[in-house]
Amino acid sequence: MIKIIIIGVVLFLVYMLFFKKIRQDGKPPQEKDKTIETMCECHKCKVLISKNEAILSNGKLYCSKECLA
Repeated sequence: MIKIIIIGVVLFLVYMLFFKKIRQDGKPPQEKDKTIETMCECHKCKVLISKNEAILSNGKLYCSKECLA
């Protein structure tokens, strides 16, 4: 009975060491996809939009073609 418990504990420790190493090397997928985007305000309607999606015209940022017109 003691042999079974010792074998179980050793297997558990080996399992934890192996998977702990993998978890430290690779990040979960949701953490890899997180990016920080710069937000800016539309010059006309004051809506916050991603700077990547903003339309730049005459040094001012707009959220859409309607606000640009």
